[in-house]
Amino acid sequence: MPDPARRSPVYPQSARLALGFVLLLALSAACAPGSDPDEPDFAQAGEQRLPPAESVLSSVRSGLPSIPVLVRGQVLRGGLPRQRRRIFSFEAELDFASDPASIQYTLLDAFGAVRRQLLVVWFADGEAGWQLEEDGKISTLDGAGFYAPIPDTDVAWSDLALSFLWRREGRTIGLGRVKGRECYILEFSPPAGASAGGPVRVWIDMKMRVFLKMEETGRDGQLARSFSVKDFRRVSGVWMVKNVEVRSHPGKNRTLIRVDELCAPGLEDAD
Repeated sequence: MPDPARRSPVYPQSARLALGFVLLLALSAACAPGSDPDEPDFAQAGEQRLPPAESVLSSVRSGLPSIPVLVRGQVLRGGLPRQRRRIFSFEAELDFASDPASIQYTLLDAFGAVRRQLLVVWFADGEAGWQLEEDGKISTLDGAGFYAPIPDTDVAWSDLALSFLWRREGRTIGLGRVKGRECYILEFSPPAGASAGGPVRVWIDMKMRVFLKMEETGRDGQLARSFSVKDFRRVSGVWMVKNVEVRSHPGKNRTLIRVDELCAPGLEDAD
């Protein structure tokens, strides 16, 4: 596994760490999200030539922010809104323009104390390096740990690391709709260490090249976990995700990732 220290300068241990995937969900003001239900549609796939999955993901990566961005929010767990309880708050610092690109996370408890920190770096060749700090101890994550849920949530470290975005072996299998948006549907084999054991499907907006939904299936072919955008907010003329829901199926519990604040040079937050 590549050493995160390959990055220059070296990360400070106390750096704010982050929830990076939220910026992949931005939509331009000219393309405000709709409210239509999901409408998977594979019939259209035969009417046009579908681009390779690597080409789609490359265009997503090229659209990532070129400036450091800080995101603050909360992770809540429960079924109905009145049943949800906060599991932790987070601060998220993203730097995709650095070499290598980095996603840094800090998970905070109800009193603002740091519970866990994760550093992930992605190199140009697709290799990744990650290390976890918990209770003052630094350790590396193996495959099983990287794809395992964070305690008391349905969210895995690999979700926060945007691991699918750097994968090279996927394929484009069809077209579909999410929130009224036309999407390419990409499929990946289950990564080594993943608990679900079945294919992973990702929905990418065709025009804006942003991530909108992900589904994991089990070895039995049934839906095991889903990850979807629920609603948006407008920030300096850009539509940014407000809430993301993660569910482990067939259970009824849900994890909600709520974005409260976005900070970056030149951005003015406006709900």
